[in-house]
Order: sequence, then C-alpha cells, then structure tokens
Amino acid sequence: MFGVTFMVLAPEHPLVDTITTPEQQSEVSALRVEVSRMSEMDRASNELEKKGAFTGAYAINPMSG
Repeated sequence: MFGVTFMVLAPEHPLVDTITTPEQQSEVSALRVEVSRMSEMDRASNELEKKGAFTGAYAINPMSG
C-alpha cells in the first residue's frame, strides 16, 4: 500500500454506482457507454490510450491515513 496514489475500478464494477457522486454521474455514464462499445481485445490492448472518469470519491490509504 505504500506509494499508492489512486485506485482503479472497471466501469462496470458494482461499487462504481455506490461511490459516484451526483456531480460526476454524467461523466461516468458517458465513459460506461463508450467502454461498452469496445471489444474485450481493445479494452485489454496496450496500444490504445487508457480512459477513465473521476467518480468523486476518495480512498484513504490505511498505512498513511
């Protein structure tokens, strides 16, 4: 856990609905639509730029607070 600066969840992960704030809902929803149109091969590819959306939530590192 030392050095962790951010956490990543797949757009379809159930926690995304729980942690997304109302202010970030449209951005997260747009990302989910975009990702749902991609093939599994494209999603796993190292050739394509990775995309993401801020959910509005923060994680607390238990080692550093």
